[in-house]
Amino acid sequence: MRNLHSNSIRMLLLACIVVVEGSLFAQVPTVIIREGEQLADDKSELVTSLFNTAQNEALGYVFVVQTTGSVRHVWGDPVGGTGNVLRTEGTFGNLVQTSLETFIGFNDTGQISYSAVSNDTGSGETSLDGMWVDDLVILNEGDPAPGIPGHFSTFNSRPGIDMLGQPYWLGGTSTTTATELRVLYFGTNPAPLLRGGDSVPGIAAPIEDEGLDFDFKISALGTNFIIPVTLNSDFATDNLMVLNGEAMMVGGDFLREGTTVPASIGGTAGETWSSFDFLGITESGSYLVTGDTSGNIAIDEFVLIDEEFVLREGDQIDGLTIAGSIESAAYTEAGDWAVIWDVNDSGSNVEALIVNGALILKEGDLVDWNGDGVIDSMDEGATLDEFTGIDSMSLSAPASNGDIFVCFAADCEVNGQDLAGGFRIAIPGDDGPTEVPADNLTVFRGVVNSGGLEETTMSDDARLSMLPGFTISSGEAPVWLIFDAKLSTDAPAMLEAKYESQAGTPGLTATLEAWNWVAGSYDVLDETAAPFNTDMIVVTELVVADHVEAGTNAVRSRLGWRRTGFTINFPWEVRIDHFVWLQQ
Repeated sequence: MRNLHSNSIRMLLLACIVVVEGSLFAQVPTVIIREGEQLADDKSELVTSLFNTAQNEALGYVFVVQTTGSVRHVWGDPVGGTGNVLRTEGTFGNLVQTSLETFIGFNDTGQISYSAVSNDTGSGETSLDGMWVDDLVILNEGDPAPGIPGHFSTFNSRPGIDMLGQPYWLGGTSTTTATELRVLYFGTNPAPLLRGGDSVPGIAAPIEDEGLDFDFKISALGTNFIIPVTLNSDFATDNLMVLNGEAMMVGGDFLREGTTVPASIGGTAGETWSSFDFLGITESGSYLVTGDTSGNIAIDEFVLIDEEFVLREGDQIDGLTIAGSIESAAYTEAGDWAVIWDVNDSGSNVEALIVNGALILKEGDLVDWNGDGVIDSMDEGATLDEFTGIDSMSLSAPASNGDIFVCFAADCEVNGQDLAGGFRIAIPGDDGPTEVPADNLTVFRGVVNSGGLEETTMSDDARLSMLPGFTISSGEAPVWLIFDAKLSTDAPAMLEAKYESQAGTPGLTATLEAWNWVAGSYDVLDETAAPFNTDMIVVTELVVADHVEAGTNAVRSRLGWRRTGFTINFPWEVRIDHFVWLQQ
């Protein structure tokens, strides 16, 4: 499952994606760091443990690694190359770091957010739990708590960082020695996104003071956040899913412990939501939630994406039955998802890696232990013993060929020894839909200011600029363009129209239509307020039987703009960067 809207946003925001060509990791679980090997040229520092992993939007990856002497490092590469030590516990001013938390944040520019315990040589205070970005401490234990007058920081945990360099984490605050409130913080100048005691619109009970869950997620640019909370209600436990401070809803009711799981998404009679675990959220607001329901124990665990169960306990995958708890999950801006979940295999319950609904790897499978990209006798019979940790699996953005990379930490049995390894595996991507640009453009109404058909064939900020033409009535579109093309078939499995544009003034509405070859008229597919000087991407599904001419494979779409609100410029302008059909 890939979300075209969020994928387009990601591509617009990133100036460069490093392409990994001819990867050694294709479909093979290949070790890239392992227990017992040295880091860099320091032969005294040998890897003793591997912990959590993170990936950015530029195919980069990191692992938290512990070496001899219990020293922790961040190891990896910002663009997916050969791994190196990127950070090591160190001394910064008066603060001497003594331990890094195993959770990590990592963005496209290589910035690393992390939680570190440190000693202050100036004040003599020890074991201070702080939130850091690279060499800079953002908030340290004992500091005044931002946004919570009279409180000070008691802990800082579960760090992340968005692609713009803004860190986020869950912190604790208090007026005494013990934590009294949990706070979801965001930014280098930290501000609470949500805190214990807050009210949620539409929900009578407030959030418990320490009711914010550690399993939260924030989208790539920091636009959206999702978090489970516990309400301070009359119930023994009252879990609620919160999105951007609002109670989440599924099937018209709250995604809350005790509310009914809608039959429309597969809920059984009397089944209610119970608890929520691993999460994901994109810039477009698409979300992933895992958790449990009150249903039969054999089917109660679920993966929910945008009000749809994509997988449930008890389902069959490659002939094996899913049974047990989800132990890790990941969700990307492109809509790819992965979970580590148990399956029943030959009488045993084993952990398995599932990506986009496909079984990729499970306990007992052979792995590439010497890192050469193949599984052979040189790997000493290395087999996967278990996936480790609760955040020890991460998922990448798609590479240029559509492949996605999974990084994970696991214990392996190698020639009779139990050893830890950090792995990377390329999952062949769905080639996705084929873009079909228009081969003919007709200006039905309007004046060409600059550009032409060629400027609409790629999303590259080279635009066709149009000014309004003469109209008889206010209901007519002063800019009206007709795009024509021919597909490779008159019966594609999927067909969508996609355009990217912006308006030179507020107050305009864009209308997308498709020619219905059966009815002999245009069908309105979408009407959207056109944002002022901001790129808008619209993707709309077409009905193949109606909108593709049988025998000729012809498709025709009409795109128009008209004034529906207050405009500040005349003659106003619209700019079209991209118009294509997507067929599969």
